[in-house]
Amino acid sequence: MKKGDLLHIPQASRCRKLECNDNIISEEIMCEKPQVALFVSEHFSGAYKVFMNGQYWHVDKTSVYPLRVLKERRKYGGQTNRSI
Repeated sequence: MKKGDLLHIPQASRCRKLECNDNIISEEIMCEKPQVALFVSEHFSGAYKVFMNGQYWHVDKTSVYPLRVLKERRKYGGQTNRSI
């Protein structure tokens, strides 16, 4: 993933705001609706640092999808592109 890539953050994903060299959680929210964010960097804890709604947040890698993957899934009716 490259800096500036768009990410889809699903509803009910947990987002954390970190302080003190990204070691202390200062705020935590749960997304009430799906969000689109910009990828900033990869955090050593297995999270992505993203820019969303004018603020920096950390989101678990397994909770987000690159926006291009989401568009491809919709193109194929929610299924991955593979042959049987």
